[in-house]
Amino acid sequence: MENSMIEEFILEELWSILKDKTIQLKGQDTFKQNFIDDLRTEVIDLDNEGRNANNSIDELRQIFNGLDLMTKWYEWHTSTGEGVNFNQQDKAQDSFQSDEKIFLQKFEEFNYEGLLTIQGPIDDKFDIFEKPDLFYIQDQQANYLCFGGEKHAQIHHYYQNHLQDQNIAEFLIVTQVKLLESLKNNTVQTNFMFYLESDELKVLILEQMNDGKDFLQVYFLKPKSRLPELTVEIQGLRQWSYYVNKAREKVTVLQANDFTAKLNEIYDKSKLQNVDVCEWVSVGQKKQVFSCQVNQFPFAVDPISQNIYNYQFKQEKQKFQWNIIETFKFPENSTDPKYQQINEFTCTEVLSRESFEFKYVAFKFLQTFQGRDPRLDDVQASINIMNQEINQVDLTKIIEIKKIYNKQIYQTVRSEFERICQKHPLLYGLDLVKHLFHGTRQSDPQTVYSFESGLDMRFSNNGAQGIGLYFADNSQYSTGYAYNNPNIIQQQQIPNNRFGQMNGARQMFLCAVITGLSSSLGGGQGARMPAAIPGKSGVLYDSFNNGIGGHFVVYDNQKSYPGYLITF
Repeated sequence: MENSMIEEFILEELWSILKDKTIQLKGQDTFKQNFIDDLRTEVIDLDNEGRNANNSIDELRQIFNGLDLMTKWYEWHTSTGEGVNFNQQDKAQDSFQSDEKIFLQKFEEFNYEGLLTIQGPIDDKFDIFEKPDLFYIQDQQANYLCFGGEKHAQIHHYYQNHLQDQNIAEFLIVTQVKLLESLKNNTVQTNFMFYLESDELKVLILEQMNDGKDFLQVYFLKPKSRLPELTVEIQGLRQWSYYVNKAREKVTVLQANDFTAKLNEIYDKSKLQNVDVCEWVSVGQKKQVFSCQVNQFPFAVDPISQNIYNYQFKQEKQKFQWNIIETFKFPENSTDPKYQQINEFTCTEVLSRESFEFKYVAFKFLQTFQGRDPRLDDVQASINIMNQEINQVDLTKIIEIKKIYNKQIYQTVRSEFERICQKHPLLYGLDLVKHLFHGTRQSDPQTVYSFESGLDMRFSNNGAQGIGLYFADNSQYSTGYAYNNPNIIQQQQIPNNRFGQMNGARQMFLCAVITGLSSSLGGGQGARMPAAIPGKSGVLYDSFNNGIGGHFVVYDNQKSYPGYLITF
């Protein structure tokens, strides 16, 4: 009984480590390594079933004929510390999302008292090249020793060269560690010896490492991005097929037509309303009874031949990360033929009609062409609804969608987004940004996106809510302000007389707008800034809105990016 209690105690302590696949476990020898690997596999399976250490102990004892090996492995690990390796590199791959790599080393047993310390979480709020040779980042009770400034660039240079030529290399980095001014001796020199082999970068700290001690691993951690990211899942068209009666081996694939549209309708009705559906459907010259039970594929019965047609479909899914600000970052290779170079800091790309961005922008435009759709108020909701209803909207009504890349506008808007994130930490990411429509009516859109400031308040008239940049969450409203471009021949999907006689195609922007903390306070003719936040001296809202009307006004050029130009 006493041994059983010890096993239970150890298992409970180890459970979270065993189920975490990013943590490496090591056995004293091959036999014990196999045991600990097998134990981990069982624990992960049990954990996936919702089990815990307490209600799994008896089952594990039976599988492994007792847990004596676990007890011995645990005793060995606690005495040597060699049984568990917290693989920070793997964890970092999952947790950190940004383009800029920085060199960090988890650093606990070696300390430089008084070294500059930045409190976490690790993010991109600082410029790595502006920091001293060495500094700490403290994130979730863990210290990381970071190489900054020229040392960061030097290490990066050696590593990139190694990746290209695959030559074994070693190099010495000598740093002058500047400690806090309050310490009498505020400079310490430290020598780091780096070794590069098989894409691995390891380091010895010559002043602090004992002979025979293993190298420390240098990890490439990416800082957490404060930019708003979405995991987008796009579903392709359903590919329906059927087999007759029980002849599963004789499957016939259906071509997309009105009949498959009816299959979609019946299946979706059953799924969305959680009901069984049964109705008569015309198939060619015949009528068949179609039925779809909840959570099943539909089937049809031919009353004359009494054949049963069993339907099913395959549907491809695409899943990717989408960042609604980073998406406008200037391309590294702007000479690629798919880009049109406007000037040295602006280029455009005509979006493929099959791309997610084209479908998203076109759907949001056409879905609000008859008026507001309150369901599309935020970006996440717009995407979710698009995925559900995309097949009901005729995207061919859009002539073209251009995506705009402008270095200056991108840099200023990203900087403003970071500032507002710090100002309103509770309104993180997507809550701070909206995709809103804007028409330039009197100005050719190219003159807007090809200049440094993009949409510019200096050209704004004194409107109902003052001198600012006006946006709407529905394209119907902004259509009245759309630019009539006589240089583009309008395709006739939209009748010319719908908005009066038109000589050419019409154009408007879908913009990424940092609405931030928005309020219906303030506004009015003559306004030049948002209202003050009550109770906070000198602190302003970030934008004005007119409530349920879906209109927003920002009083700062840095808060909007004219990212997509829609031609219709």
